[in-house]
Amino acid sequence: MPLAFLCVSLGACLGSSAVLRPALALPLALQVILNPEPERAEPTLSDNEPDQPLLGPMRLEPLRLIDNRVWAADPKPDQPGGSALKVQVKLTGERLPEVVRAGQFVIESAVDDTGAELVDPEAIKPRQRDVTQAITMNPRTLKQGFLLKEGSLNSPARSATNIKALRGYVNVVYATETEDVVIDNPLQFQGGLVANPRLSEIGVQVRVLKLGEEADEPGDGRGIAIKFTEGEEAVRGVGLYDGWYRRLNARPRAGKTDDEKRYTYFAVAGGRIDADSQMIISVFPNIEREKVEFTGADLRLP
Repeated sequence: MPLAFLCVSLGACLGSSAVLRPALALPLALQVILNPEPERAEPTLSDNEPDQPLLGPMRLEPLRLIDNRVWAADPKPDQPGGSALKVQVKLTGERLPEVVRAGQFVIESAVDDTGAELVDPEAIKPRQRDVTQAITMNPRTLKQGFLLKEGSLNSPARSATNIKALRGYVNVVYATETEDVVIDNPLQFQGGLVANPRLSEIGVQVRVLKLGEEADEPGDGRGIAIKFTEGEEAVRGVGLYDGWYRRLNARPRAGKTDDEKRYTYFAVAGGRIDADSQMIISVFPNIEREKVEFTGADLRLP
């Protein structure tokens, strides 16, 4: 039955003295006409806006202390996870939306109210001091208004009641623009650096490792191993494409060479990397670094 005729017939029925009894089930299409589904509200910009305005310079604010104490019978198990005091801080400020990389919360010194130093400077590795990790500034992080960072201390004595003084920092990288740099046939650079003038201008150097020699990975055309030797902080991501410009399903994983140098291996599923393939490196052409420092006093222990 045509929809127009159905609606007219319905109008005639409703206009008469006849009563539609509940026992009469209406067709589904008719139910939709009579009771349309309510429109769903589309997300607005306010849904992703911070609960509080992001004001002031970038800074670290104390969030919480977590005292994790572990007891183990002798002989103690040969595994990590001993007692530690975790210190969580909030990285916040007006430039939070611009953060693209951030390092660990490096605690250089912490003294409790018994006078004990809870940090062993020799235990802080160089990578912890300098290296940053890529950050995805998602709507949830922006809405809460801060990025959570965490550092660890030796557990204080049970007689201690607070941290009298604590000093640390987080390395932060800012950027607002991205750019894609296309590398044709990246396999041609195996065993050497990728030759690309734009990457050189930005300060990025990437080496393609020889599979089976420099990297213990299969050379079957289903993967590529690369290592950024300079300017990794300016790299947003890497994508691989076939000769038809279709993105390959490439999953990155970390690897190490015989001399313990790190690299990233992209394993391709459902495709191959050959002379017609491309590697697209998404970069931040302009980045800015900042060491955001933190000084705390009289932090009450849990």
